[in-house]
Amino acid sequence: MLVTYERHESLPRDDRFTCTFGRKELAVRRAGDEVLYRIRDHAIKPDADLKRLFEGWVRDHASDDGEFKRMEMPFPAEHSLLFPISVLARDPGGTGSKRFPMLSPIVFPPLVWIAPIRTEPRRTYDDVNHSFSAEGVHTPYVIRKMLDSEERVIRFRNKMRRIGANSGLFKDIEIKRFGTDISDPFQGRIVLDESSFNMTSVGYGVSQALPVVVELLARAPETWFAIQQPEVHLHPRA
Repeated sequence: MLVTYERHESLPRDDRFTCTFGRKELAVRRAGDEVLYRIRDHAIKPDADLKRLFEGWVRDHASDDGEFKRMEMPFPAEHSLLFPISVLARDPGGTGSKRFPMLSPIVFPPLVWIAPIRTEPRRTYDDVNHSFSAEGVHTPYVIRKMLDSEERVIRFRNKMRRIGANSGLFKDIEIKRFGTDISDPFQGRIVLDESSFNMTSVGYGVSQALPVVVELLARAPETWFAIQQPEVHLHPRA
């Protein structure tokens, strides 16, 4: 695949996207508020010169020429081109007439995006659940879920203990509940030596490292991780 980015409202945004899909070649690009597309059947031969093919894509991305069609289905400007790519892979007409999982692009495996600085831990957590956030707001809820899972608790706890011991950051991770209902508040606690402490009391480094470690252990195999500014996560002790 080849992706070309442009600056949009001071942030990078994919502007042109070309990829293979079986033996087809899919190309999508933005044209103002519209999305244009081109599908070439049997463009990818079993003995294709991939270097030459890729060089052709580079030239194509640098040009405004080409026999492109306009997609009938509107896409918000802030959406990635993976959305129309997903539509075209399932509905070559680009009308969106077939049902498809909108958030399951066929091009990439699942991607977890982790921000450079994580949110500070809270003394207690009282939401029933929390959706994913790149800053790790949801991490204590993931820990609670993993420790409550009969299938995953043993592997998760063993891995966390090994990581804690090898890094010297902690001995174990615990959840302290203030009630038996799922909606009751709870604390995330870090075990050091033989005592446990609230996450707010064990130093900044642990709270920054935990979201990365927990995501690595909780996600399915073949997941990709995009971690911004990895040098931020270097810990003097670990």
